[in-house]
Amino acid sequence: MFKQRMIALFVVAGLISACGTQTTPTTNPTSPAAPVSSTPTVVAEASAVPAATTPATSAPSPSACVSNYDSATDYFSSKTSPSYAKEWTVEYAKHYKVVTVDLDTDPVKTDFDRYILVQCGTPAPVLEGDLANAMVVTIPITRVWEGGSSTFAAMDALGVVDSLSGVVGSMTGSANEYLPSIAAQVAKASVIKEASYGEDLELIAAGKPDIYLNTNGREWMTNARQVGIPALHYSPFSESPLGSAEQVKFLALFYNLEAKADAIFTPIEREYLALREKAQAATNKPSVLIGNVTQDGRFGTRNLDRLESVLMRDAGGELVLTDTELNLGGGSTGFSSSIDLEKAIEIGANADFWFNLVYVPSDNTASEFIATNPLNASFSALQKGNSFHRFGRAEDYFSNGAVYVDQLLADAVSILHPELLPDHELVFLKRIPGE
Repeated sequence: MFKQRMIALFVVAGLISACGTQTTPTTNPTSPAAPVSSTPTVVAEASAVPAATTPATSAPSPSACVSNYDSATDYFSSKTSPSYAKEWTVEYAKHYKVVTVDLDTDPVKTDFDRYILVQCGTPAPVLEGDLANAMVVTIPITRVWEGGSSTFAAMDALGVVDSLSGVVGSMTGSANEYLPSIAAQVAKASVIKEASYGEDLELIAAGKPDIYLNTNGREWMTNARQVGIPALHYSPFSESPLGSAEQVKFLALFYNLEAKADAIFTPIEREYLALREKAQAATNKPSVLIGNVTQDGRFGTRNLDRLESVLMRDAGGELVLTDTELNLGGGSTGFSSSIDLEKAIEIGANADFWFNLVYVPSDNTASEFIATNPLNASFSALQKGNSFHRFGRAEDYFSNGAVYVDQLLADAVSILHPELLPDHELVFLKRIPGE
């Protein structure tokens, strides 16, 4: 199913033509903007799937620059909104969109950043009031620099890979064998490769991207915009699985491809919700420990509303680390956290399963993991063969895995509840053989 969907997406991917108007960052982006008062669609039950937006036939082509602006015309024939993502919202005016992103720097306070996406050939709105500190982007964009948000699979699905003009050379996914379109684009001499995450501002500015996607934080973005870089924050891994998959919707906003994004997302959502319902109906709820022993002797884990934590719950598991242990007031800061290793051992030593978050593991078996760090033996799931990690297809978990979350959920369900998917072959997750 996963491979068939990927092939279908390659077939429907179209070319994007657009105006070459440059992005115009504001000169004073330091003050957080107020939140957008949008109302995302809420899915009330597991089987409820919102229908894809149907474009109006009378609207102008969203990929064309407007030659004769008419203030009465709605220039966006299709619209979308996040149903699961909590870190961004969008509101539509007739010729521009207001996108608000939460930089997610505090568990209680919000830190909003706002972007005004203005249709090419139409006037930008006056930047005052709620829009005072917003960054203006002319759409549809033609040059995007992926500086750390890992949206490669979304680019591939939307058919906009040709607009990729710069990358972090060492970034996850830029040479992914499971995304040959991205690998081929990155290999082009015209695509600029930066050596580190945003340190060479001069190089990035010279590349003239329409947007620079990153997760570097407020201070870095302020400095980048002061030298003319249209830095834009986006972090799909700060979302739930379906919220992460909605990265196709987020990216589509900049290309006027909302209808296509909804068509991509809807079957993913449908399959995910159906499987989640099946897993939630299981009578047993195996306990799951999420995290890994870190180099500084702590236990790195995930906050409760982030991708891995929600994935395990949706797969019919029960997390052994709760908000009480994480002490995060809702577990909503960024996407990771850490606790005392002694506390993790006390609570998770006898967990039924261990979702090991070790990054690019060099060890293949429980014996090797224990030899590398004897503290790994503290968790019985490892010796029993009930531990698993994210590198079943190298680093593709962070690309295709973050979009095709229905397949990711199938992996998780087949591990926690093998009786529900007896014939499933793991794709993104990989078991660690026990002793």
